[in-house]
Parts: sequence; C-alpha cells; structure tokens
Amino acid sequence: MRNFLTTRWRHYAVAFVVAAASLGVIGACTPTKDQPPKPPPCTGADAQTTTCLQIQPIFQNFTTGQTFSFTITNLGPAVAQLGVTTTESGGSYTGVIDQGCLLKQLSPGQSCSTAVQATQNTMIHGVTDYVIQICDTCQRITNVPNLGGRGIAAQLVLE
Repeated sequence: MRNFLTTRWRHYAVAFVVAAASLGVIGACTPTKDQPPKPPPCTGADAQTTTCLQIQPIFQNFTTGQTFSFTITNLGPAVAQLGVTTTESGGSYTGVIDQGCLLKQLSPGQSCSTAVQATQNTMIHGVTDYVIQICDTCQRITNVPNLGGRGIAAQLVLE
C-alpha cells in the first residue's frame, strides 16, 4: 500500500483534497438565492416599505385661524411618490390650505412643505387632529388611531 502513490504524487493528492475542501466550505457559506430586501429602519416599516418619510414638527398646538407649515422629508433609500395631504379627526377642525407636497416625487434627502390651518370658529379645546401625508411605498401610519394606510402623520391639538 505504501507504494500506491509516490512521495511526489502524495503531495499533489493532499493539495487536491485541501483545495476541494476549501471550495466546499466556500460553496456552503454562499447563499444560492437572492435575499429579500430589508425594510428601511423607520417606525411602521414592513416588507412593502421601500422608503421612509419624516414630518416636522411631529406635534403642534393650534388655536382658531392659526396656520402652520409642516415639512415632509424623504429619509430614503428609494424615491417617494407622495399622494394627497389630508387631515383626520372626529370633526373638521383643521384643513390643508397648501398642498405643497401633492403628487411630488421626493428623492432621498429632498423635502417639501404643506400648510394646515385651524378652520373652526367654535372649537372644542383639547381635540386631537392629525395632518397626514399619504405615500403608498412608505411606512405604515402607526400613530393615528383607527387609520390604516401608508405615509406619515403629525399630531395637532386644538387649544
């Protein structure tokens, strides 16, 4: 048995076995399928989220007739196709008076602004309202009770 391979050929055989084992280890560690994309790191992100929005300010106190501007920023990583800006509450206490973000495409890092005004002359103090920017490819809206959908929302409190 000792003469099965000469010394020279034994070295080649050992090198061949080591090389084959290395390739086997590398092949076992390399994924064979494309990995699903990870959602961006924002509140409400899920597998359908391709970009995250931010709204500033996230909270605003209102009184009758006051107008405030809200800035929507795309945090990325993809382009955000914005829809309508709206308000949501138990009544119509505020209204969007400037659709500055309507149907805009925001690349990562870009911003747009929209204005909201307290419209009721007789308001119930402490009523909570929300300004909502719709975006079908963005995170789920999580801070508005009983509202589904995707986008970002800021809380408004009427004083």
